[in-house]
Amino acid sequence: MTRSMLKTKKLPKQFWGEAVSTSAYILNRCPSSRLEGITPEEAWSGKKPNINHLRIFGSLCYKHVPDAQRKKLDDKSERLILIGYHTTGAYRLYNPYTQRIVLSRDVKVDETQCWDWESPTENQKKNVSIQIVDQPEQ
Repeated sequence: MTRSMLKTKKLPKQFWGEAVSTSAYILNRCPSSRLEGITPEEAWSGKKPNINHLRIFGSLCYKHVPDAQRKKLDDKSERLILIGYHTTGAYRLYNPYTQRIVLSRDVKVDETQCWDWESPTENQKKNVSIQIVDQPEQ
């Protein structure tokens, strides 16, 4: 399961630990024939687990940036990569620009997209230059 998670979204092998952890998280929420059709999580806690929050590992996502952490014209979200789940209910997200893992609940996940590791310049923030041309006076 771990290998296919990494290969499907073309993630580098450095994420193997996150993929293993996420695989275990998912498998603990899947019914097991050894437990007579209940999930390991249900056998442990006595409650049926909620799986509505599960998203595709390695998907591109957008984390909301709070007003206090941005200026008026800054982006309202950051492009990150979904790499797992935290026990608090937050998503574990990898920021390729800073190479850090962050936790957030305010996330929109685009399961159809993944990070393009082959061409990193395409994914970097685009610098837009505006050329101002003086109009001749008439």
